[in-house]
Amino acid sequence: MDNSRYKFRAWIYDRDLKKGFMYYAKDFCNSEAELLSFFNEKCTEEEGDSLMQFTGRKDKNGKEAYGGDIVKFPNHEYLAEIKYYPEFAAFLFDSHNDKTRNNPNAQMLWRDAFEIIGNIHEHPKLLEANSG
Repeated sequence: MDNSRYKFRAWIYDRDLKKGFMYYAKDFCNSEAELLSFFNEKCTEEEGDSLMQFTGRKDKNGKEAYGGDIVKFPNHEYLAEIKYYPEFAAFLFDSHNDKTRNNPNAQMLWRDAFEIIGNIHEHPKLLEANSG
């Protein structure tokens, strides 16, 4: 089995510094399991912490795509957040726009050359332009 597909990163909010930090297992601990264990013991989603899984895809520049990343597509007018939907057991694009949110063609964009331009924790305002 190719374990490189099972990667995680964690956004952890430091309450003392009042600032969040992105941690990747390779920079923070010896394994993905250690990062998951640390996150489960020390972090809470209620306080802004978030665990994000690698989708198994890379953007057009070779950057690994994780849940929570914000992407743009060539020849498309909106940005999207990569989200995991357990009811579909799949990572899908959420444009945060009612006009495009349920568009099945938007999900076909996985085959296109998308570009990661940020993530929802470090760049939360990027998706505001999509509202409407």
